[in-house]
Amino acid sequence: MKIFLIGASGSIGWPLFKFLKKKYKVVGTYNNKKKRGLLKFSLGKKKYENKLISQVSQNDIVMLLLAETNVAWVHDNPRKSFNVNYNLTTELIKKLIKKKTRIIYFSSAEVFNGKKGYYKESSKPIPVNTYGKTKYSVEKFLKKTNYKNYQIIRTGRNVNMSDDYRCMIKDTYERLLRNNAKMAKDNLFTITHMNDFNKAIHKLIKSKSQQIIYHICSDEVLSRVEFASLIKKNSKKKNKMNYRIVKFKDVGYKEPRACKNNLTCDLTKKTLKISFTKADKIIKEKVRILDLINNAR
Repeated sequence: MKIFLIGASGSIGWPLFKFLKKKYKVVGTYNNKKKRGLLKFSLGKKKYENKLISQVSQNDIVMLLLAETNVAWVHDNPRKSFNVNYNLTTELIKKLIKKKTRIIYFSSAEVFNGKKGYYKESSKPIPVNTYGKTKYSVEKFLKKTNYKNYQIIRTGRNVNMSDDYRCMIKDTYERLLRNNAKMAKDNLFTITHMNDFNKAIHKLIKSKSQQIIYHICSDEVLSRVEFASLIKKNSKKKNKMNYRIVKFKDVGYKEPRACKNNLTCDLTKKTLKISFTKADKIIKEKVRILDLINNAR
């Protein structure tokens, strides 16, 4: 069995690729962000797609991580993003279905509208932004194919301990050091350590469960204010950090965002027998890294 990780150069894909490489034969791909050990792959380009498909067998697993993920960019470029995130992605999925390979599609918490929060694996998605709509469109496409050998993964905010990538802790840390930072007291979400996420994916690979949708994320809920407070508390630069408490509607995003963005994962935790690192421990670990980097500058 081989694992094909399509989109392995990103903040989730790269640590997952390195983790799985120790356990399986893994083929990882990149598009723009070249990484050592990854193969060039451009979605929609026959040259690359045909080469990839020719290597895939029925016994393999193809993980689809590739997508335009910047919510603001997707909002500003709806046609381009829908073409990549839906049209070209589903065309590739059709080819993979013909190969009868196992498909694992990485979706997002953005498929929900964020009005209630605490979304279960069985909750009905109602996306409010373009990014969420593209992700949910692929979920619906997979369901309509009547293909049986696939899983959908939804995740929240993953934290990579490398400084090579953006993450929610790094973004908020930097914002707190600037003037006029605003933190919404009614904005709810979860954060997940990449190590926990990687281990959960490993268990999913080995699982024989018939479950289709998995919420692989911590379900320890944080408000944006609690999150900012923990970052400030754990930073040596706390005296330079400030923020103003507001409501989510006053943050000023130019595109619709989900206010209560948190998933629950009771079914997934039971199926895969997984647990997650506490949020305060994740924040403490990442802030220590960010403090060291900032002190070195």
